[in-house]
Amino acid sequence: MTSWDTLGRPRQQILQLFTVVQALRGQQVARLTARSYRLAMYHLERLDRMALVDGVATARGKVWCASPPGLRLLTKLVGRPVTGLTSAKLAAHAAQVSEFLVRALEEQRGHEALSGVGYQIETGLRPGLRCDALVRVGWSQAAHSAAPDGSPLDRLWGPGPAGRPPTERELVLALEVDRGTMPLVRLARKAELYALYYAERWRWQQNYGAFPLPIVVTTGPVRAGAIWLRWRQAFWGAADWAVSCWEWLERGIIYGRWLNADGSVAGLLELPVPVPGTSAPDPAGQ
Repeated sequence: MTSWDTLGRPRQQILQLFTVVQALRGQQVARLTARSYRLAMYHLERLDRMALVDGVATARGKVWCASPPGLRLLTKLVGRPVTGLTSAKLAAHAAQVSEFLVRALEEQRGHEALSGVGYQIETGLRPGLRCDALVRVGWSQAAHSAAPDGSPLDRLWGPGPAGRPPTERELVLALEVDRGTMPLVRLARKAELYALYYAERWRWQQNYGAFPLPIVVTTGPVRAGAIWLRWRQAFWGAADWAVSCWEWLERGIIYGRWLNADGSVAGLLELPVPVPGTSAPDPAGQ
């Protein structure tokens, strides 16, 4: 049986990604580990031959996830249960949820005001309400020192408060990823649950501090507009939330374009000093 020590550092690093996310595409592995796509695929295929990861075929190519033996090895290593895919049909969705983390880490690496990213998938917020991921982003109004050379993973926080370094401010996001297949009526029902969750926000704030901002990332501008209309009707205008699509987030998760509850379009954070490499958002839908 393959042991952890015999894997080698590159494959250890890739396998440990599945303690944070459920599934990844080869290109995502390359981006997270700062390696070429060819080298990332080489290590994934070696892990596949060791029976520690599985490749799941999807319409857009193969998606990789930890196999049952891989999950057992990781669970023994980290001392806590690791969530695996419950169905191959969920692989494409899980890879899209992972894309949010990939882009957040890439953006954080390039912006000195962002100090780190925490990521926890399939988080229960209240009875009947689970988000695809709970995301924490540390930030400051003053620029920090440039990120050291290395992979984007260097700024990924570990689980729990002990895994996060002190940060001046923290933005908490309750992420929902839509692949365009869920009926809008179900997405509206999700918004109603978030509205109830917002009404009970004091429970969260008492225990955890900053209350999560519900956000939806979908397939394109038209779908984003349709979801925004449904969420506006379901939320009763009582809370903040935001909708976007991958096209609007090309320049980053935090400083990309988000359609807010009040109809404005902006980044999730507005800092007083412009961050290099970003520009003002365009009007929604234009």
